[in-house]
Amino acid sequence: MKKRSETVKAFLDLLDESVKLLPMAEERLKREDDLTRDLLHAIELGTGYKERNKHATLLAQNRRDRRDCKDAIEELNLLTAWALKNSGAVNQLKQVLGELRKAEKHHENRHYNPRVLKE
Repeated sequence: MKKRSETVKAFLDLLDESVKLLPMAEERLKREDDLTRDLLHAIELGTGYKERNKHATLLAQNRRDRRDCKDAIEELNLLTAWALKNSGAVNQLKQVLGELRKAEKHHENRHYNPRVLKE
């Protein structure tokens, strides 16, 4: 059975990861935009059919990658904004995680010393 602390930890990791990944996703989007411009110019100024066709295929893939970046940024923005707006709640959740781990550890090491019945 999965421990409750693992679920809380996974949520906190998701928030931390979102804050770290957002700038990287924005940088990747900028790179995809620059690549779009390069490919469009290559198609416009290309000399032959095969060269233009190759660049058009790359452009189609570039547009899919760019859409993936934009989708990721939209999702990461929501998580990051919530984490920053509720930083107090996130810190409280981290404290609860520590207490929860202590309680789980206590439950794992549970034993009973008989008072009347002796072995």
